[in-house]
Amino acid sequence: MLTIGVSASVHVDDTASGRKYGFDGKISREVLENYLARSLHMLALADSQQFDEDLRLIKNVGAKHIGHVAAIWWSGDVKVDIEAHFANAKTAAECLRA
Repeated sequence: MLTIGVSASVHVDDTASGRKYGFDGKISREVLENYLARSLHMLALADSQQFDEDLRLIKNVGAKHIGHVAAIWWSGDVKVDIEAHFANAKTAAECLRA
């Protein structure tokens, strides 16, 4: 299985809930717990046949962290087009940020 992690500086707080999500470098325990409270695992979302429904779910629950969105694995004789997979993952990430 291949998993790629991305880190970034985030300076956004959720004024509706009062939860803090801002960090730059080291993340505080409070902010980490806020992210974990809104965390999902969506294995291979980028290749999902039901991407629009998955996207709707993510937005409706207010997810702040989504794990394994671009995860991929294969075994045996299965051929995988890695370039196409990660192009789909990029498109999925752009939709999630919108």
